Amino acid sequence: PGVFQLVFSRPINISSEDLKNNILINFSKLSSSDYTLASVTRKANATIFELTFEFQKSVGVQILNITFINQSSVVDTNGFYVIQSSAQTDTIRFVLFSPQEKEFIDAATTAGTAAVGAAMGSSALIAVITGNPVLMLALIGIFQITNYFLYMNVNYPENVNIFFALFSTSSFDFIPDPIEVLVPELYDEMQIPLTSPRKFLDNEMDARFLGNCGLMLTGWGIVGFSYFVIRTLLFVFRMQGLLGKLFLYFRSKFEWDLIISTLIGSYPNLFLAAILQINNLNFQGSLNRGSSIMGLIAGIVCLSAPFLSIYIIDSTSSELGSRSHHERYRSLYNGFKLLEDKENPTPPETVYYRRNFLAIIFIRKMAFLFALVFYYDIPLLQLTGTCGSGIIILIIMLKFKPYQTRRDTWLHMGSEIIIFLIHLVIFALAGDDIAENLSDSQRKNVGWVIIGLCSLLV
Repeated sequence: PGVFQLVFSRPINISSEDLKNNILINFSKLSSSDYTLASVTRKANATIFELTFEFQKSVGVQILNITFINQSSVVDTNGFYVIQSSAQTDTIRFVLFSPQEKEFIDAATTAGTAAVGAAMGSSALIAVITGNPVLMLALIGIFQITNYFLYMNVNYPENVNIFFALFSTSSFDFIPDPIEVLVPELYDEMQIPLTSPRKFLDNEMDARFLGNCGLMLTGWGIVGFSYFVIRTLLFVFRMQGLLGKLFLYFRSKFEWDLIISTLIGSYPNLFLAAILQINNLNFQGSLNRGSSIMGLIAGIVCLSAPFLSIYIIDSTSSELGSRSHHERYRSLYNGFKLLEDKENPTPPETVYYRRNFLAIIFIRKMAFLFALVFYYDIPLLQLTGTCGSGIIILIIMLKFKPYQTRRDTWLHMGSEIIIFLIHLVIFALAGDDIAENLSDSQRKNVGWVIIGLCSLLV
């Protein structure tokens, strides 16, 4: 709510400081003492200038007007100056937090960042040591869905935005983008964003598939290269003893448990990046053309994932329960009931849905992300779609009871119930974006309820 983008059709040959000194700012319902222009940042090859305001009071919906003091100094690289003397836009509601509240939010953010990092690090360590990624995958799944609430077309209070952003670690965005190091020219070209829904752009996620998945593709490349190296060393040197056993152990993990686990963990980010690209296919220029083609391919792969999962399990059903099958494909059915209980006969249909429950989870994630992107312009429909996907899978869980242990059953059903409750509270904020009946303090309190429910979920 405090950041606005002034967008030009061509790169503008003016510094951020000169532009800051060359504009008059007018809010229709604020006096000049109610705000300060904190910074002007030049972005996207000087076609976008980002204006960041600091408000001294809460701000309701009103008009922001920017007027150029001297149009002739706002010129493009060819020396042509801007012909439009001013630009205006509607603001969105902004709830001001007191210095004491901000101090508390900062402390909670620091603690939350440490807790999220420790949880991810410890679960990754357990996955490496035990060779069992089930805990890490479950944790990543919860982190992802919590982070994706950030993209709802709802005007959250600042405390909620900060909290949801903590869970971006599930996308591994803290790792530097290798494209920036290896192909800096391409990286610079990617800084001009391809239009996507506003809340996605606000959180640095545009519609370009390559920009959103460059790091993920690099990670897959590293996994593939590591597998190739291990196979080559085992074939060429015929290693024996402890070192040979170690390499054989890692090879067994690559074939195919680790690779399948990696795909399952990155599936939501991959599908989200694909449908953002599909929502804005662009074949102008080699970058956009290549990104669009990759996005279409990724979309097809993601849509095929449930059927591939079913095919692998059904085509190898005669091997279910064997050690070799478990080592290779356990990520597809870990924690699910596989075989019929002979003492309590189970209908074949129930057995089928239980062992293929991962396919239903894939479909639920697709429905959630599809609603998140394609229903964005209708916030209440967007929320209904994402919430509905959870209600449906909860009903399926109750009907087929797919999990082996009672603990897993209650954990997953409890998670879906909490996600449903989070949606209900977000519905209250979405409705207030239209009606504007809640006071600032009430909106803050609703935000703390969302944070409390999400913390309980994690």
